[in-house]
Amino acid sequence: MSLVQPQEMIMGYLQLTGAFWDQPPRDSLEERIAALREFGCVGMGMNIDELERVEAATSRDHLRGMFAGYGVGLVEFEMLAGWEEADDYQGPLREREVRTFALAEAYGVPKVKAFAMAIPGITLAPVEVLAKRFAALCDRAADHGVDIALECLSFMPGFSHAKMVDVVTLADRPNATVQVDMWHLMRDPTGVPSLDRLTGKQIAGVELCDGPAQPPADLMKEAVDGRLLPGDGEWDIAGVLRTLDAKGVDVPISVEILSEELRTLTPRENVARTVTAVRDYLERIRTS
Repeated sequence: MSLVQPQEMIMGYLQLTGAFWDQPPRDSLEERIAALREFGCVGMGMNIDELERVEAATSRDHLRGMFAGYGVGLVEFEMLAGWEEADDYQGPLREREVRTFALAEAYGVPKVKAFAMAIPGITLAPVEVLAKRFAALCDRAADHGVDIALECLSFMPGFSHAKMVDVVTLADRPNATVQVDMWHLMRDPTGVPSLDRLTGKQIAGVELCDGPAQPPADLMKEAVDGRLLPGDGEWDIAGVLRTLDAKGVDVPISVEILSEELRTLTPRENVARTVTAVRDYLERIRTS
């Protein structure tokens, strides 16, 4: 499978909710799944909070049947944190981890994303300690047949892509992987160079978006409201995809375009615009 000529496309969870990241989805889960199916997407991510709400209102069998009926896979869960805090962290975040892995096993979800909480005022442990804690998280995930995809959030400068790659490399677990999100990659000076230190098998997901060459003053605002469709910005997405192809990265292409404009659209309109833009962009770079 080539990322420049993908056979399959999936969509990240937050793009289709019709709501801000910390709000409940505006549109029903079935509307979103149906839109993905109509435009040829084969999978989507979810937040376990919504999954639990829908499951409580219907049933697990109903949800499984909905995904199967539309032919859309539930391929990843958003996003675990807390593992970085202590060797055996406890409390609500650990309880969330337990629920996430149980649901992943129940629904056959192969991948769970994770991040390190590195907001201003928090000093993370040394890389060697973080790697030990991340390895423990991966071991707990492996008991449920789940890979962990670590993601750098570039509006949290305390955990860069360079540090993320150090953690994954030192953890040295077969299910320890990274999630390449184009926005975070391009807004971190260590992002693109860090790819050189990863193997193809260590990359579990590639999420597309675009943006202007110069970063704005407010990175968080751009991250949640200002991402652009591929081809509408100035980033060298093609160069990144070719670098990953050369490594043998073998994952479906994914999109996570968090945008005020797209958020106002219906799921069908959102998926249609996104899929068309991605396909047009990939066609242009294949023939350039």
